[in-house]
Amino acid sequence: MAKAKSVFFCTECGNETPKWAGRCAVWQGSVEQIIFASGWFDAVTAFETVYFWPDLPKSFREIRRVLRPGGTLLICNECSGDAPGDEAWTKKIAGMRIYPAAELQRLLEFMEKYCKTGSVLRTS
Repeated sequence: MAKAKSVFFCTECGNETPKWAGRCAVWQGSVEQIIFASGWFDAVTAFETVYFWPDLPKSFREIRRVLRPGGTLLICNECSGDAPGDEAWTKKIAGMRIYPAAELQRLLEFMEKYCKTGSVLRTS
């Protein structure tokens, strides 16, 4: 059985042992300075994290760098700013910014067109 390269980045990891301990490695770090080699990952996922990235273009460039050619980026956000009450979260959670889906789409398309790294970022 092939071993998956799984990494969970966190900026504020607690001391408790998570349920997935032993099944993947955990590194504390920033999406703006990923410690892995270029082309290291087949896929990168971002579940409920983009809200807290201080520099989206820099973060997306780093993701492109670590994705293999033809790799996939999956962004999953519950809030897109178009539902009533979405903005209330930004008042409750310090440092949170909701990026509308159209804004993320435009930025990813720009990165795809002007940042030549061989990776393809897919959005849906």
